[in-house]
Amino acid sequence: MPHIILDCPRPLARMVDLDAVLDRLHAAIAREPSVAAADVKSRVHLVDHWRSGEGRAGESVVHARVLLTRPRSEAQRTAIAALALDGLRTAFASPPVPLQLCVELTAVPDGHYVKTSAAVSSPLNKVSAP
Repeated sequence: MPHIILDCPRPLARMVDLDAVLDRLHAAIAREPSVAAADVKSRVHLVDHWRSGEGRAGESVVHARVLLTRPRSEAQRTAIAALALDGLRTAFASPPVPLQLCVELTAVPDGHYVKTSAAVSSPLNKVSAP
């Protein structure tokens, strides 16, 4: 399953709808046939300190890391990276500040990613003692 992790400057995050950005990224990556939309996970890390380009005031950068936890061909990896960048371009079509967009794709080797599901504990399921 692909994981999308966005590093976004906090001031930029206040100017855009990050939920809409994540929605666009999910939709973009899911256009690759090897990706099931239901398997995509995403999150945003807000950054308080950054430099972009020559470090001029007001410049920003959004860095997307796409982690692939299943083996994919070189062509599939290239397509996923391009789709992620297209998703970012669409999401930030009219950026409020000068902005660089970049995508880093990492293929996680087999056996280097494990997961499980945790059961949800609900107060409605608990029996109270008399």
